[in-house]
Amino acid sequence: MADLAAVAAVEKACFPPAHFWLLFDEKGDLVSFVDGMVTDERDLTDAMYAQAAMHDEKGAWQMIFGVNTLPSCRCHGYAGKLLEAAIADARQQGRQGLV
Repeated sequence: MADLAAVAAVEKACFPPAHFWLLFDEKGDLVSFVDGMVTDERDLTDAMYAQAAMHDEKGAWQMIFGVNTLPSCRCHGYAGKLLEAAIADARQQGRQGLV
């Protein structure tokens, strides 16, 4: 927990906020999120996790890096709702697909 602020800062610097889908509970607490990037590459590669410069806002493919739900909030369909939102956004943005 002592490194939480530093980890959050690095993640914020590496991934565009437009490619985070967040789900909050009725109290306003974050319980689940999905993150990723957009690229013209059709396949997800390890390099994408380390090289934020590979992000291309006009890219054809929406990559999903992580699907995260607090353990105490699992089995409620939250991740599924977020993935449905990511798919809908990819369609609306004219992407060729989501990986």
